[in-house]
Amino acid sequence: MTLPRSVAVIVLLLAVGAAARRQPRPIAGRWLLQGSAKPANGTATTTTKPAGGQGFQKHGADFCNCPDDDKAVCGTDQQTYLNECVMRCAGAIKLKDGVCNKACYPPGEKREGGDWSSRAPVCASGITYMNRAEAMYDGYPDECIVEGVCKYVDIGNGPVSYEPTTGGKGKNWQDAAANSQLPDKSKPDYDYSEALQKSLIYYDSQISGTINPGYKRLDWRDNSCFTCKGKYGEDLSGGYYESGGSSLKLGSVSSYAPAFLGAAALCFPEGFNKTGLLDDIKFKVKWGADYLINAHVEDYVFMGSMGNQTEDFDNYAPWELYEKYEKNPRLVGYCTKQDPCSEVTGLAAAALASASELLRPDNAAWADKALTHAKQLYAFATEYPGSYMDSNDPAVKMDSNDPAVKVLSYLYSSTGYQDELAYAAATLYRATGDEKYKADAAKYFSAIPKTPQTQEVGELKPLTAVIMAQLDPDNAAYRTAAEAFFNQYLSGEIDHTDCGLAVPYHWGAMTHGPNIATLGMCYAKAPKVDAAYAARLFNYGKHQVDYVLGDCGRSWLVGFGDKYPQHLHQEAAYNSILVWTDDKDPLGVRIPGTMHLGPITQEKTERPQLWQKAMPDFLGDWFPARHIAYGTMFGAPLMNDGLVLSRRDYTYAEPTITYNSAIVGALAGLSEYYDVKPWKGELKEVNQVDYRPYLLKN
Repeated sequence: MTLPRSVAVIVLLLAVGAAARRQPRPIAGRWLLQGSAKPANGTATTTTKPAGGQGFQKHGADFCNCPDDDKAVCGTDQQTYLNECVMRCAGAIKLKDGVCNKACYPPGEKREGGDWSSRAPVCASGITYMNRAEAMYDGYPDECIVEGVCKYVDIGNGPVSYEPTTGGKGKNWQDAAANSQLPDKSKPDYDYSEALQKSLIYYDSQISGTINPGYKRLDWRDNSCFTCKGKYGEDLSGGYYESGGSSLKLGSVSSYAPAFLGAAALCFPEGFNKTGLLDDIKFKVKWGADYLINAHVEDYVFMGSMGNQTEDFDNYAPWELYEKYEKNPRLVGYCTKQDPCSEVTGLAAAALASASELLRPDNAAWADKALTHAKQLYAFATEYPGSYMDSNDPAVKMDSNDPAVKVLSYLYSSTGYQDELAYAAATLYRATGDEKYKADAAKYFSAIPKTPQTQEVGELKPLTAVIMAQLDPDNAAYRTAAEAFFNQYLSGEIDHTDCGLAVPYHWGAMTHGPNIATLGMCYAKAPKVDAAYAARLFNYGKHQVDYVLGDCGRSWLVGFGDKYPQHLHQEAAYNSILVWTDDKDPLGVRIPGTMHLGPITQEKTERPQLWQKAMPDFLGDWFPARHIAYGTMFGAPLMNDGLVLSRRDYTYAEPTITYNSAIVGALAGLSEYYDVKPWKGELKEVNQVDYRPYLLKN
């Protein structure tokens, strides 16, 4: 019997907390839920693990041979597995016989309580939280919270958890934040040129569309998204995939990355010039901008999201093979007059305005086109204001495969669109000199209710304040807002790890220190900024970047230094076209899963749920990454600076195109300050390529 296909993603809002820990801001999260047709014989096909449990015989193809006996066991991840064989196949650790406590998943109502200042981690449903208060706020009852870092998997040599970080240079962030003297320009602590080159290569690992051989840098990535078309016939194959764990393209994310990269290129042009990377950053920005231009199909119609969160999260095959194994077309949702999403259209306008300014010296015709789209999108965002959080898209249901634009509200919750409109107006003012946009920037900026704790998707006030402090230095409101934001970090109001990385909340925490470095170094260029304060920002930002590069005893930037993360939640670097060689039916055969509610199942449907066979291989940590994903910034450290060793906990291990934009800008700022030269590496991935033909293309 073949079961109906029904898969969905349950999205949890993970609470985050820093200074205002009593009311942390929710951050969207995802659980990977699996499901599809059951094999005709009721069991998985072929093969066993080799003796000693060291891994599957054939990566990505051969997998466990388990019976479909329903002898339920509960794992420490609060997942009920069909039987112990299935549990062992997934590398899970047994908690008890029988089904799991239903109160533990899905989590219930958020609860206030616990000590937000505690640095004692806890584990709930396979996710490590900073402390009990954070897990409680996420809705976990006391009986579902276990002290300590999660024990994620057991692949035959004992539980996999985390690795302590030892050694380091003994520096502390407090000294850096208080230091009002700039360092010696002739003595950089790291080769920032090398790090910048590699951080830009990260975007080559996330690239989508047709990759011209003239600018292809990674053998393990190739052309993809062959059928990515919208209902207007627009080509949506380009741009970048959202993260290491999905091939989604979400309007706010697809706009944020080129917007922030463009801001960095405009603020630190000499840093990119000195390192020989100006064409590289222009390529990265234009590639993202061309996708946004294609997504703007009519004056008041913009593609807001593309992809289905089930297939795009659950596809563990190489992205190049998506259409081969997933026959359903990708869903496309739009921002329209009836369903506006000003966060998306406003940020897209900002990205295109910055791109037009950056590329104008190379290609005036393309710059004019990008600027025209930016103005139209800004008009759309302001004339039809509205948030995607209020979308009325009738196709959107949590138990449906039709998320459309509403998926943004699940994955990237928004607190309002005033900051996106303010930033769009600021970039248009910078690109055009039109006083109307200057006035609009001030109007929308004043409507943003408070100083956020972070700069990220959904929080553009800090970036707007920095840009406008340069463009409108007589308006002290921008300097006041910028310094109020920075002071949260300089004063220690925001938590730091033992070794000094800023951590407003744990999910993707590695991005925030480099963000402060990028914004602080850029802000220091504004008129009327106190020189001593600017030096403090520089020294603090440098401390944050140097943490990522190795000051605490390990590098968190993949491929930089001698010791960097190997088990990151980066699917493309694991299951690539170079290692996925079994073409018989790589995704068509599934192993029996469970009929019980849990983190890797959909809501209970009274029928068996099935896993893609590549999932337990990837999440089971049987192997490190197959390829070096140069320049990928690991998501987050533990508060004790330890490295989570499991890909399962994507709140720590997953990189995204928005996280990496922070380290690119910060490294460009450091390269601009110090005496650096282009890095001449021996790796073909970091050799210079000729981007000029693409930059000149209209």
